[in-house]
Amino acid sequence: MEGRWGCFLQESPVNKIFLDSSIVRVEKGKSVQIKFNVELSDIDLNSLKWSSNDNNIATVENGNITGVSSGITFVTVKSLNGVSKTINVEVYEILPEQIKINEYGEITLKKGNTKQLNTSIYPSNSSDKTIKWTSSNNSIVSVDNGKLTAQGRGEATITAKTRNNKSASIKTTCNN
Repeated sequence: MEGRWGCFLQESPVNKIFLDSSIVRVEKGKSVQIKFNVELSDIDLNSLKWSSNDNNIATVENGNITGVSSGITFVTVKSLNGVSKTINVEVYEILPEQIKINEYGEITLKKGNTKQLNTSIYPSNSSDKTIKWTSSNNSIVSVDNGKLTAQGRGEATITAKTRNNKSASIKTTCNN
């Protein structure tokens, strides 16, 4: 008589999950790999399920936590048999403390001419270096991403502002 034998591989149940920390801080836009282990050595670590309490603050994949926006959330790792461990996650930003327009003195342009302005943000490792440019009078000098265009005769103040409201300004004169 001919028979068939089957072999079923079944993972042993996890008794405990170990994390290297109960709290982790991660900068917005950066990632941190959580070190973890389980009480059994024959488990496929990829079978662990990772989840974030709030994906708008932090996401997680296989223990790699990525900061999305400032705030506090929780990340949980769970085994197939329901054993879980939670870690507190704080996502922070390094905010600009100062912005400078890299020009000295006033700017003078002739109507129709353009000039590109650049800035320096301090500290240089700020998480968000987004700058909003404005002109006090767009009919005299307009500005788009730091590029000035002289429109008409007069004076205007050009301002560069960070999202946390640090600003720098420069006076611009337009001649015909």
